[in-house]
Amino acid sequence: MKADIPVRTFGLLALMASLLMLGCATEPDITQDPDFGQSVRHMIALQTADPWSGGTGLDGEKATATLRVYREQVAEPQETLDRELIGIPLGIGP
Repeated sequence: MKADIPVRTFGLLALMASLLMLGCATEPDITQDPDFGQSVRHMIALQTADPWSGGTGLDGEKATATLRVYREQVAEPQETLDRELIGIPLGIGP
């Protein structure tokens, strides 16, 4: 009778181990899909400036002035929040 306990225990442990191993079964590798990462490549292309497109940007003086105003207004957050941006009330503040 005592010999049956280790055999049953071993059998139970083997069954549990095989059930746990089923959770490790692999699925098809998604990185082999030809479209894998296409959304990221598309996003990067949209955010990359094309120097030959003739697009407009900021010159150095305008960028410096914009950055200076931004840094000054960040020190006064409530005053910045009270203003309307692009004519849309933010609904923040008094």
